[in-house]
Parts: sequence; C-alpha cells; structure tokens
Amino acid sequence: MASNQPDKLNQAKLIQLENNQLKLQQEFAALRFFEAQKKDESQKENKEELIKEVETLKQKIAQIENLVNRPNLFPADAYPHLIVEPPRPLLDLPISKIIDIYHETPQILEVYCQRVSLLTDQEDILEKNNIGNFWVIQLKNQGFYLFPRPESFSRFSSLASFVKLFQAINETPAESYQFTLQTPAKLDVLKIGEQWKLLKAGKIVFGQCPLEYAWQQEISTVRKEYEKFNKLLDARGSAGLDFTLITQYWQQSLVQKYGELITLAINTCMPIAYAIYKGPMLVPCQILLGANPLVVPGWDRGVPWDTSIYSQSHSKFNKDYLRTSADHPLLPNQIYLRESNGKTHHTWAIAKSYEEATAIVQRLNGHWISLD
Repeated sequence: MASNQPDKLNQAKLIQLENNQLKLQQEFAALRFFEAQKKDESQKENKEELIKEVETLKQKIAQIENLVNRPNLFPADAYPHLIVEPPRPLLDLPISKIIDIYHETPQILEVYCQRVSLLTDQEDILEKNNIGNFWVIQLKNQGFYLFPRPESFSRFSSLASFVKLFQAINETPAESYQFTLQTPAKLDVLKIGEQWKLLKAGKIVFGQCPLEYAWQQEISTVRKEYEKFNKLLDARGSAGLDFTLITQYWQQSLVQKYGELITLAINTCMPIAYAIYKGPMLVPCQILLGANPLVVPGWDRGVPWDTSIYSQSHSKFNKDYLRTSADHPLLPNQIYLRESNGKTHHTWAIAKSYEEATAIVQRLNGHWISLD
C-alpha cells in the first residue's frame, strides 16, 4: 500500500498537468481565433475606406471631365483670376455717367478701381501699385480707363507722370492744383490685373475742383435766390414779391418758346426797354422805378421784329456798337447803339441779361441822358 501511494500521487499530478496543458491550448486557440476575427474586421474596415476613397476619386475625375468637356462655363479671361485673385466687379454704365459720379461722389467708384502708378523707366506703362496715385476702372464692353485718384489731387501738380497721362486744355494756373476731368485716359491691358498700356491721354481743365458737388452748387443758387427775394420783400412788400414771381415765370416761358435771351436795349434818355430773342422776336419790357429800379419782361410772348414799332426807327442791321469812355459819370465803358433815324437823338445801352439791364437803370435813375 505504501509503495502504491507515490504512484497515485504522481499520476494525479500528471493528470492535473495534462488538464492544465489542455486548458492552455484551448485558451491559446481562442486567442488566435479572436485575433484572426479582429484582423478580418480591420481588413473589412480598411476595404470599406478604400472603396469610399475610390468613389470620391471617381466623382472628382467625373467633375474634371465635365469641366474639360464644357469649357464655356468660364470665359477665357477668367482663368487667370482663378489662379491669382477674384476679378473686381465690372460697371455697366456709360463713361459719361462714370465721369459724373467721379466728380460728385468718387468714393462710390473705389470698390471698382485698381490703384496703379506709372513705371519710372516707361512713358506709357502702368502697373498695379497699392499706393499709386491713379485709378484703373474696367467698364463692361468698353475697356479700361484711367482716373486721377481723388485723394492725391494736392500732389498732381508736382507729379511728372501726371503730364504724361493727362493733357491740360488750358494753362496751368500758378500754385493751383484744382482741375476738372473732362475725359479719362484710355488704356489697353498687358497683363490682367497687373499692367496696362496708355492708348490715349486724358484731358483736364485746371482751375476747377472736381469734387464740387452738384448739390453744393444748388444750395448756393437757392441761397442767392432766397437773399434776392428777402431784399425784394423788404423793398417792395408782398405785392412786389408776387409780381417778381410772375415776371420770373414770364422769363422762363419766353426761354421755352424762343430760346435764351440774345440782347436787351435800354433807352438812356427815357425809361423804355425791350428784349430780343431768337427769330428775331421783340419782347417789350417794364421798367419799375423807385428806390430799387427793376427791368422785367412786359409779358410772356413776343412779336416779330419787323412788325414791331421799333423796326421803324431802329434797323435790325444796325450793329455799329459804340462804347462810352472809361471816365463816363454814369456808365463807364458801356456798349450802346445810336438811334438810326434823323428825327430824334436817343442812345440805347446794350445788356445781356435782365440783371445787367436792371443795374444800368439803377445807375440812370433820375439821370436820363444821351450817352453821346
């Protein structure tokens, strides 16, 4: 019995060892199966990702093929901008309108402009320059135009490039840089968005400010009319103001019917005057005497010169204008006509407007004499 006990113990250990070995083999097999399964899943995921990438590439290739097969989707001059920068918006307005905007509110145009400067070693080549003194504007179906940049006006008189690009149609006033742009310079593009060549110089008129807004001029005109009416109201009262409004209406009506006033004749020997409009048409005038004499049309229509009462004593062909001396006591250097009949000896001062005629009557008031 004692001799068999160690054998049984060894046999039990051997069985236990075999069981452990079997268990390890099972666990190892399970581990290998798990790794194989995980590897299959990873390969499957990679395969799906590859499939997605292939589909994406196919779509991109299809898009490229569509662009190649349909080149008209983009105009030819747009391709450089696809590489460099997006193009500036084009204005679809006549150049005359652009000039008006430039004179009144140039800030509106800035978004459509490219700043440029003249190359120092060239006479007619301009290039893109973010601190340049000129603007290039491209107009739809009209090409490229060059404008002086508004903020640089004070420096233009000293810029050598300015006289190369713009011609002055009058002499440059001394120490003056104000001017009005008559026509911008015309350019041809050499490199889109980069360089341009001068085709035709622009034209400017010195002595006027291009930023003189139209509304400022209107305000000035209204202010003058307001002051004029106030003075008239003080001098003549409300009735005189009403009469002035009527006579102004008559003046406007005469201009609409016959055109602008040609001349006014004021008898210097007695308060008589008439106006001549195109035709010739004669319009009798009223001379309002008093503290503030006034010359106005007598009504809103005229009569042909040949049928007027003045045609008998005045010849419409009488163009022999005379001029008073510089030291004349009433009307120095005044242009006048001598009455052409032999019965009377009257002289007629010549004016170009009702305001000028009024000034003549104001100087003659109380001193009606011949100018000879």
